[in-house]
Amino acid sequence: MPNTKLTKRRFLQYAGGMAPGLGNPLGARVLYLYQDGKYTLYTIYSTIQPETIGKGISSGCVGLLTQDMMDLWEKTPVDTKVIVLKA
Repeated sequence: MPNTKLTKRRFLQYAGGMAPGLGNPLGARVLYLYQDGKYTLYTIYSTIQPETIGKGISSGCVGLLTQDMMDLWEKTPVDTKVIVLKA
């Protein structure tokens, strides 16, 4: 999925319209990845389950520790180019 861009949208429909937080499966923050203006169904998300990071438990989404995701969220502007490499 090269040449992907991300967006930050408040309670995007793909998160079920849920507010960020412990009750949301996408965690406290999520970055949605778009390609050619269309949502790719891939995200960079936060998790409170560190044992799941690096495991193939999602459909290609990238999980980060909550504190790392919140830091990335603050530093990453909308339309940042994202290149996802095969593990």
